[in-house]
Amino acid sequence: IAVIAQIRNALALATHSFFQEHHFLYVHTPIITTSDCEGAGEMFQVTTLISEAEMLEKDLIKNPPPLEADMEAAKQLVSERGLAVKQLKDAKASKADTGASVVELNKAKESLLKLDERSKLKPGIPQKDGKIDYTQDFFAPEQSHTSRHLAEFWMVEPEIAFADLQDDMNCAEAYVKYMCKWLLEKCLDDMEFMAKSYDKGCINRLKMVASTNTNLSIILYLISWMIFK
Repeated sequence: IAVIAQIRNALALATHSFFQEHHFLYVHTPIITTSDCEGAGEMFQVTTLISEAEMLEKDLIKNPPPLEADMEAAKQLVSERGLAVKQLKDAKASKADTGASVVELNKAKESLLKLDERSKLKPGIPQKDGKIDYTQDFFAPEQSHTSRHLAEFWMVEPEIAFADLQDDMNCAEAYVKYMCKWLLEKCLDDMEFMAKSYDKGCINRLKMVASTNTNLSIILYLISWMIFK
């Protein structure tokens, strides 16, 4: 575990070094957000109401649910408060008066754990040379219990303005080679331990990728799927 932690530490540092050397702006946005970036709604919800829900459940056991007449009275109260807010806004009341009425209706807003960086914050973020680095923690409630679908993970998510597919591939290739060289230069002892204990060919593969002066091979998606499925 100690060796893995040291290698991960080196890769994290190398990641930031790579993007800084290539003039990316590192942006760390809040983990808790109200934006459902992909629109599917399959995100972890954040709440402080669980303990209150447990208390409410116990209270309901002691006290039976309200009668239908009580429910109608509650609906009438909400309607009256909503009308009060509308009247204040129509009358152009002061911000304090309107806010006091709105707070009765605006009890809570759904909060989610971030899935990726496609959020409302992006248009307002100043870009350095049109490049942004969003490498940080993300969450995805995938319905798959495998090592390939973790609920929490760190993701390297760079963005380059006005880039095409070839630019993206060049950036990804440069990043992979940079990581391999960094491990060979900064973590050789740890990699030798991994080669001795788990994977005898890991160092040779790093050297092969890091030392190549040509572009890495590009294969079609369908072919890669058939190889790695």
